[in-house]
Amino acid sequence: MSEHECRVYLGCLHCYNEGRLHGGWFEIDEHTTPEDLSAELDEFFGRNERGFAKCGGEEFVVHDHEGFSPYNLGEVSPPEAARTGAIIAEHGPFLVSHALEYVSEDPDEVRQWIEEHYRGAWDSERDFAEQLAEDLDLVPREHSWPASYIDWEAAARDLFISDYRSVRDDETGEVHVFDIC
Repeated sequence: MSEHECRVYLGCLHCYNEGRLHGGWFEIDEHTTPEDLSAELDEFFGRNERGFAKCGGEEFVVHDHEGFSPYNLGEVSPPEAARTGAIIAEHGPFLVSHALEYVSEDPDEVRQWIEEHYRGAWDSERDFAEQLAEDLDLVPREHSWPASYIDWEAAARDLFISDYRSVRDDETGEVHVFDIC
């Protein structure tokens, strides 16, 4: 299992209610869709065209999960587990946890918030400020004499007072930058 990979143990609800545990672990990565997971379930349980598995069940539930932090997964359907796991696998638990400060636990809202507000990971706020100024053509591409007179620490401080927010990842040391909502 990779660093940001999620997996779920999906079981047949019919079997569970009869006192049997019939299921398996299914990996979820950033490309997993609810349809992909459903196809894997069909193959694993041998569902027929009427939707019944060889064991007689037709409904499948998440019995266990790994890698879903910061979500409190609780009782979710397999399609919801696929959507949630994919967003964590794609962006990692660190970014997802910060997005959850602003939006509901709906994976689509989390993905949209990250896409709209996340500006990347940097070594420091100063590095972000310098790159932003360069990207906006506020300083020459070649760090010539005008750029050497800019107080980048002060510029970064001003940016992060009003326009951006940064959060340091203690594990990597990176500064993740978000524009302020």
